[in-house]
Amino acid sequence: MTFTNPISDDNMTYNTEKHRYILTEEYVREQGIDLSLVLNTEHMPEPSKAPKLFLERVSFLVYSNIYKYGRQRAAKEYILACNPDMREVIKNAMIERIFYIYGSGDLSTKSGAIIENGTRVNTQDLIASPQEENILRTAGLLHRGEYYLQKDESLIY
Repeated sequence: MTFTNPISDDNMTYNTEKHRYILTEEYVREQGIDLSLVLNTEHMPEPSKAPKLFLERVSFLVYSNIYKYGRQRAAKEYILACNPDMREVIKNAMIERIFYIYGSGDLSTKSGAIIENGTRVNTQDLIASPQEENILRTAGLLHRGEYYLQKDESLIY
């Protein structure tokens, strides 16, 4: 497995402060969703920032989903940032999360309460996006075990 410095391009940029890839608005538009048209910006002081903020949120949600499995966050950060094969995985997981939010809403903002029934769904049982979950699980990113790897200390991520 070859590791490289994180790569930013027209599809995704890497934020070294947050240690996360973030999709570009243009890439999402190429996939069929124009965020500037579909996002509700009614109560935003700066509506033009809505797509960027939304894409940062999607990145946060997908990475949070990955990090909730296991204890080796630093190892996962390194793998996600510096393994070129994982770049495609994270890109696909984020676009699937966007498709899911677009079609079904953002479950991360739900409490789980079903008021009309007087019941509550355990929010831990809600899957963010079945396709995202499958992509991440198939890539081995949702396991709770240890990662045994030699870090290349020359890489900046």
